[in-house]
Amino acid sequence: MDLVASFVHDTEQALASGLKVSMVTLDVQGAFDALLKRRLLQRMRRQGWPLRVLRLADSFLTDRHVRVRLESATTDYERVRCGTPQGSPWSPVLYMLYLAELLQQDPKLRFGYADDICLYRTSNTLEQNARLLAGDVKKVLDWGNANRVAFAPEKCELLHITRSRSNDNPPVTVTDDFVIHPVREPEGSDRTPALRWLGVWFDRRLTFKRHIAERVGKATQVAQHIRGLASTKYGPPASGLRKAVITCVIPTALYGTEAWYGGRTKPARNLSQAGKAAVSARVGNHIAEIQRAFTLAAKATIPVWRTTPTDTLYRDTGLPTAQIAVDQALWRFSYRLRTVDRGHPLAKRTELKPITRGRGAGGAQRPKTKVQTVARMLPPVQRPVLVPPRYPPGSREDPTLGMTKEEAAGAFRTWYSNLPATDVVVFTDGSQEGTDVGYGYAIYQGGRLLMTGRGRLDPCSIVFDAEVTGAWKGLQAAVSAPPDLSRRRIWVCLDNTGAIWGLRANAAPSSQWAYLKFHAATDTHDVRVKWCPGHCDIEGNELADKLAKAGSKLREVDRDCTPTAYGIKSTARKAAKISRSQWWEAAQARLSPRYRRWKLRYRLRCPAALAALTRPALHHYLAIRTGHGDFAWYHRKFRHDDAKLHCSCGREKDPEYLVRCRKAQASFDLWPHRPTRRPNTRDEQIRYLSELMKDPISFQEFLNVTAFYNTIYAR
Repeated sequence: MDLVASFVHDTEQALASGLKVSMVTLDVQGAFDALLKRRLLQRMRRQGWPLRVLRLADSFLTDRHVRVRLESATTDYERVRCGTPQGSPWSPVLYMLYLAELLQQDPKLRFGYADDICLYRTSNTLEQNARLLAGDVKKVLDWGNANRVAFAPEKCELLHITRSRSNDNPPVTVTDDFVIHPVREPEGSDRTPALRWLGVWFDRRLTFKRHIAERVGKATQVAQHIRGLASTKYGPPASGLRKAVITCVIPTALYGTEAWYGGRTKPARNLSQAGKAAVSARVGNHIAEIQRAFTLAAKATIPVWRTTPTDTLYRDTGLPTAQIAVDQALWRFSYRLRTVDRGHPLAKRTELKPITRGRGAGGAQRPKTKVQTVARMLPPVQRPVLVPPRYPPGSREDPTLGMTKEEAAGAFRTWYSNLPATDVVVFTDGSQEGTDVGYGYAIYQGGRLLMTGRGRLDPCSIVFDAEVTGAWKGLQAAVSAPPDLSRRRIWVCLDNTGAIWGLRANAAPSSQWAYLKFHAATDTHDVRVKWCPGHCDIEGNELADKLAKAGSKLREVDRDCTPTAYGIKSTARKAAKISRSQWWEAAQARLSPRYRRWKLRYRLRCPAALAALTRPALHHYLAIRTGHGDFAWYHRKFRHDDAKLHCSCGREKDPEYLVRCRKAQASFDLWPHRPTRRPNTRDEQIRYLSELMKDPISFQEFLNVTAFYNTIYAR
C-alpha cells in the first residue's frame, strides 16, 4: 500500500495545482518464468549486494527441476533453465531487483511492485499526457526487448484522472499497431469505469466509489458464508466465528484504506472555501457501506434475534464499527508515515513545501494531500536508520537465564560480591508517571559510588525509551571518565529485558540513536550487559530508580531527547481508545434502560461469554441483556400472534424470569453462587442474575442444573 499511497499523494498534489493526471499500468508476461539468472546476478552486483547474498541467489536459482502430476500420473523431472519458483517469498524480491533498472530510470513517474508497473504523467491537458505516456511506454517496451522481458499488451490499461467535467478521453498511441484505450465498462453496466492497480480501484475523479463497492462486495460474500455456518442452536463456537470475521471480513473490507481515508475532513483548497481551513472529505457513504458488511458479520457471529439493536451487536462481539476500524487504520498509517526511513518513498512526501513569496514567505504551505494531513496527526520523530543486523556473542541468550525474580536477585548479589574490584558497574533505570518520563544511572567501582546522573525525556516517550536512554547516558559517563575507569571492564545492569535484547544485538526503532551509540561504544570498550531484577533491594538498582523518578520531575528535557517512535505509538493508541469510548458513550444513550443497567464496557477483545457458552446458552444470555427474545412484551410488540406468552408454570415470560420461576427455584440448593435465601423480590432477583451473568461459566452451570430453557421455558 505504500506505493499506492505515494501515487495518490502525487495525484492529489497535481489536482490541487490544477493539473490533470493520466496513468498507464503494464503487466510483465510470464514474469517469474522469464527471469534470467545471469542477468539478475549482474544487476545485483551493480546494485552493491554483498558476495554472500549473490551466492545465496545463485544457489536458489541453480539446478532446479520440476515435474507435473495429474491425478495418479506423474511425469519425469525436467531441468528449469530460467525463472524463479512461484510461491516462494523470495521470488517477488528477486524479481523487483531484476526490474529495478527499469524503474530507476525515472523513479518519480514510475512505480512498480513485482510484475505490476504503473507509469503516470501530469500536465495541463489530457492530450499532452497521452503523448508523453506514449513515449514512456515505448521506452519501457524497448528496454523489455533488449532485456528479454515481454509485456502483455492486452493487460495494458489507461485511466485519466481530472476534476474537469469534460468527456475528453484520448487514447495512448504507442505505435500504429499498439493503442492503449481508456478503461470502459460494458454496455448496460451501471458501474463506474475504474482501473485496478495493486488491488485498488481508481476512478476518473478519484472518489474510490468503485473500490469501496468491490471491497465491500467481497467482504459481504465472506460474511454471508460465515452466517451460513451456524444457527441459534448449532454451529461453531461464537469465538471461532469472531476470529473468522477478524481474519477475513474486516481486512477484506478495509484493504486500501490508506488510499481513500484521511479522516472525515480534508484541507480546503483555499482558506476562503466555506470559510474554513478544512471541509468535509465526503467519505460518509464509504463508511456506511463498510458498516453494512460489518453489521452482517456481527450478526453472523452471535445467535441473536433479527431486531437486536445494532450497537449491542458490536459490544457483545467485541468487533469494531466501521468508523472505529477506519480510524484505527488511520492512526496506524500516521505512525508508519512518521517512522519509515528517510529513503522510503513516503518520507519525502510527508514534507510540506515552503512558501517562497508573499505573506508567510519562509513558512510551510498548508497540507494538500492525505499523506501530508495524516502524517501531522502525530509529532515528528527521528526516522530510523537502516543498519545490518548484528549478532555478537551472547546476543541470543535469555537475559533472565530462566530464573525467577527472587532466584535472579540472589544470584546477582553473589555475582556482584565476587566481582573484581577494578570492574565498573553502571546501574540504570527508567521511570514514568503519566507524561513525566525520566532516567537515572549510578556508577560503582569496587563497591564505591563514583558518580550519578539523571534526566528527563520528551513527554511523548515511554518508560522503555527511558531505559535505553539511561543505559547509554550511564555508559557515556563511564567511557568519558579518566582511563583508570573507562579502560576497565564495564557492566551495564538494568531491569528491562526488552531493552537488554536491543542493547546486546539489534536496535529497536524507538530511541534508535541511543542504541546505535551504545553499540558503537561496545566496539571500542569492553562492555557487558546484565539483567538486574528490579525492586529486590539491590542498592545500585534502587538508587538508579530514585534518580529516574527525580529525573522525570525536572523542568528541562534533555537536548537529544525528542519524541520517540513508541511514544507516538502510545499516543495513537490512546487516541483510538478515546474514539471508542466516545462512540460507546453515544451508543448507550440510544439503547434501552434495560441494557444500560448492566453497565457494560466496550472493548475490542473477545468477550468471555463467546468462548464459555454453547450457542443455545449464548442466545439466552444475550437475549436477557437486550430484552429481544422469547418474552411476552417482545411478542406483543411485534405482533407474534402464534407465540407462547407464558411459562409452563403459568406466569408471563420476561428476561429475568429464569431466577423467579418456582420450578427453577425447586433446584435452589444446586444453584451456583447460591444466595443465602431464595430471591423473591425483583431487586434480589436482578442482583443475583447480575452476579450470575458476570461469570458465563456459572450461567451455563445454572442452565444445566435447572434445565430451565429445555423443559420449563419451552417455546
